[in-house]
Amino acid sequence: IAFETFLDRLPFYGRAILCSDCPNLSRLRPKLDKPRYWYGFEASGKPDFQVVPLTQGAAPEFEIIDRRRGGQSSWAKFKLSVPGRHNMLNATAAALVANELGVSREVIGRALADFKGVQRRFERKGEWRGRVVIEDYAHHPTEIKATLEACTSVFAPLKPIVLFQPHRFSRTRDQWREF
Repeated sequence: IAFETFLDRLPFYGRAILCSDCPNLSRLRPKLDKPRYWYGFEASGKPDFQVVPLTQGAAPEFEIIDRRRGGQSSWAKFKLSVPGRHNMLNATAAALVANELGVSREVIGRALADFKGVQRRFERKGEWRGRVVIEDYAHHPTEIKATLEACTSVFAPLKPIVLFQPHRFSRTRDQWREF
C-alpha cells in the first residue's frame, strides 16, 4: 500500500521505472495510471524494455530490447564491471532514468562500464587457502540469493562457502524459511 501511495504522488510529467520481473510490482500493473516504463528479463512480464544477457561472469554484457508498441529493436548494449543479474536489472533502471533526464546512451554506457560497485557489495577481500573471499552486506533473503547467483556466475564450477551474520534478530526470525 505504501508503494502504491508513493506512485500515486508521481506528477503528470514524471515517469515510474518499474521491474516487471517483480511479482509484487506486477500485481500493481492494472492499478497504475501514471506514465511508466516496465523493464525485466522475462518476456512473460511484458516489459517495455527487455534485458537480454549476452555474457555472464565478472563483467557481464547485456542488451536492452525496446518492445514498446510491439517492437523488437535494440535500445542499447552495455557492459558492467559488477557481476550478477540483479546488477543488470539495476543498470537498466539507472539507464532508463538517465535517458529520461536527457543523458545520451553513449555517456550512460561509459558510466555503467566504469562503475566498480560500492563498499561491502560483492567486495573482494582477499584469498584464503586458494579461494577468493568476498564480503557482501546482503541481509535479506532476496539479496542473499542474488549475491549467491552472482558468485556462481563468476566462480563456477566452485561452490560457495557462506558465512552469514544476521543483521537483525527479528528479520532472521520472521524470514527464517526464506533464509
